[in-house]
Amino acid sequence: MNVWEIIGLVAILGMAGGLTNCFLAGGFTSPQSDTEGKVWKPGWIANIIIGGIAAVVVWCFYGPASSYDLVKDGVIDFHLPVAQIASSILVGISGAKILTTMAQRQAERAAKIDLAKVLEDILKSKE
Repeated sequence: MNVWEIIGLVAILGMAGGLTNCFLAGGFTSPQSDTEGKVWKPGWIANIIIGGIAAVVVWCFYGPASSYDLVKDGVIDFHLPVAQIASSILVGISGAKILTTMAQRQAERAAKIDLAKVLEDILKSKE
């Protein structure tokens, strides 16, 4: 296998991890924004894409061919150890989980702001 085939395989494995995160996060929702545009929920497509990207980035940094020179294109015998396969899936789950957590935090922040406004209105109306 050449380096591009392995990168593609690692991306697919990371995308499988992103897909797994969709199951863990509660299903396949489409990307959504609230009416005021303050909160964006990425949905299943973004989870899968981020999972693939995260797996490739980590493989490029820490994989067995991390010192490979793409410009020089030397002859190298590439390998994809079983540990790299498992870690690509795990990194895909983790990368997608980070995206999901960021969206949840943004939604919680917006909810706190809305709650504060409602409480402020209630207190003003009692005066």
